[in-house]
Amino acid sequence: YRTRNSFVKDNRMFILRPGFTYFIKEKIRLTLGYSYNHYFPGENHQHIYRPEHRPWQQLQIIMPYENVRLMQWLRLE
Repeated sequence: YRTRNSFVKDNRMFILRPGFTYFIKEKIRLTLGYSYNHYFPGENHQHIYRPEHRPWQQLQIIMPYENVRLMQWLRLE
């Protein structure tokens, strides 16, 4: 949920992004999902809104070091 200026009054965007994760190895994960984005009307365009439906996929790689765990991912939508 994203807003423009006011946290409650000025809606901008709502994103729902569920997905299913498959653990290829302990440190490599693949996620496939669906994204629903709803853009609320702007000030100058009160009657125009834009919903989007799109699939997405993500590859996540975890690299543990001594005191730090680095996580990198690549997401395609």
